Amino acid sequence: MRIALALATFLAGGLGARLDGWLEAQAGATFPTAATMPTPGHIVLIWHDATFFFAPREDATWTREGSADAGARVLGQAAPARVLRLHGDFVEVAPLTPGPHADPHCAQASLASPGDLVLERLFVRRADLAPVLGTPLSQVFPDGTGFTAKPGTPVAKVSAATLLLLDGLLVSGPSDLPVRVSYAAAPPAEADGGALGDTLTSLEGLEVGSARVPAPPNWFFGSRGVAHPSSEPGRALFTVETRCGAATMLVRSSDLSPVAPRRSTERGVGFGGGGAYTNAGGPRGSDTWRLPAGTALAAAGVGRIARAAENLHFRKGDPGCVTAFIRVSPSWHASRVVQPPTWTLKLCPPSR
Repeated sequence: MRIALALATFLAGGLGARLDGWLEAQAGATFPTAATMPTPGHIVLIWHDATFFFAPREDATWTREGSADAGARVLGQAAPARVLRLHGDFVEVAPLTPGPHADPHCAQASLASPGDLVLERLFVRRADLAPVLGTPLSQVFPDGTGFTAKPGTPVAKVSAATLLLLDGLLVSGPSDLPVRVSYAAAPPAEADGGALGDTLTSLEGLEVGSARVPAPPNWFFGSRGVAHPSSEPGRALFTVETRCGAATMLVRSSDLSPVAPRRSTERGVGFGGGGAYTNAGGPRGSDTWRLPAGTALAAAGVGRIARAAENLHFRKGDPGCVTAFIRVSPSWHASRVVQPPTWTLKLCPPSR
């Protein structure tokens, strides 16, 4: 039995070649279907190519901007949202706010929306939810390498293999791993990085279960973890913890460098978010009127969709409508294959 693991870093190797290798590992991936659906309060992951709706019906789509071809689905290209209600084939969700104080989850992407609005609800099809582990999964191999994965970890299948994405770690294991798939799971706890006292300064000799794979550029300053003695001369076992699990790999002892333990408040892996503002920050002066922060905003023919996060200013005579947008902001390492569209929707306050 073998398992391969891909780490991301700028060190030791060409950026393009490592990115290509990481994506090639996911070529032809399929995504299993979960037997059960999430319940309100659970976190789900929404694929980057999902269609967004303002009501639970097929004719209530936001307006799509951009190409109809969003690119292939690959692990890490699904954004988190919290389930509000189920409506047949539709799921009503509220986007999660990206950032260090957001709900913890195993997503590498986020839902980008205007910074001066709070989108309170939107709808997606059940088919546009990405599968994740529903139960914990772990494997340990005779050489001491292995991994653990928590519920909520993104999962896929390729020919004769199972793929798991532990934050920036891509783990590829045997196809017969006992995987139980879900569409939602309780969010994992943050990894405590206080004990991570070594840095992997090179990826030469990276092995897990005697397998070796390319390493894509995703971890910016080298991977931190804990080193342990190995039975092989000149080798060490190196364990990296993430929010979604941990992986232990066999590395060259010379590739490890001691560092000061990381404070528990530091994050082991960083994620990009995205956002902009509507055009309603607007003019100021005697010829303007103000829409107060907290004002409800609705789409035509349906109820409340969002609220103003701050005071919005409009010229007198302007009805005070804004154009909101939503899009999946993916992890940059798959930008070659993913082109998420932007969806827009006109929102207006109650009649004045």
